[in-house]
Amino acid sequence: MRPARNEAGHLVLRRVYRFEFSDDGSRRRAGSIVMLSGEVESLTMEPFCCSDFRGAHVQVDRSTVAAQKRWTEDLFSLKVEADISFEAGQFAKLALAVGNEMVARPYSFVNAPTRRPHEFYYVTLPEGPLTQRLCKLDAGDRIHLAPRPAGFLALSEVPDGENLWMISTGTGIGPFLSIPRPRRRGGALNRWSWCTRCEGRRS
Repeated sequence: MRPARNEAGHLVLRRVYRFEFSDDGSRRRAGSIVMLSGEVESLTMEPFCCSDFRGAHVQVDRSTVAAQKRWTEDLFSLKVEADISFEAGQFAKLALAVGNEMVARPYSFVNAPTRRPHEFYYVTLPEGPLTQRLCKLDAGDRIHLAPRPAGFLALSEVPDGENLWMISTGTGIGPFLSIPRPRRRGGALNRWSWCTRCEGRRS
């Protein structure tokens, strides 16, 4: 952070923020953003591949739907039987065949890593090629699940501190629900003195 002048010649602060992002949930890529007062002066991101997973090769294993529950008009939770290990906070891709394509989307694990079956929250989209099919699945139906979970929204990525805030909206609460609730001796949450989970939703 250092002083600089804007286009009007006024003295303001120039701030540089560096961050990491991932284009596939596994690779870390670097980026930075420069703010001049409250305006974005520049944004730099390491080159990456952007794909909506339609028509692309998706490595998945065949799994079985254990149960499905409809919470609201467009909010569902899907339980899937699969032998996959993951870290709380990670996600995996659910996929179904649509015509001659395999359509996949990433969904966060809601269940704790030690519990089965795996559970995923999702919201149906009016034109969603996958969610409009997911919501029609019943127990015993087949579904494809990527065998390698990914994602960095995990406690192992968070530095030690006094307080831990977990803030989310809508189905974004899923990764936080997968964190084991009991604060047992030696548990992951014991690295913080106080843990708070906040959720926002539309009424």
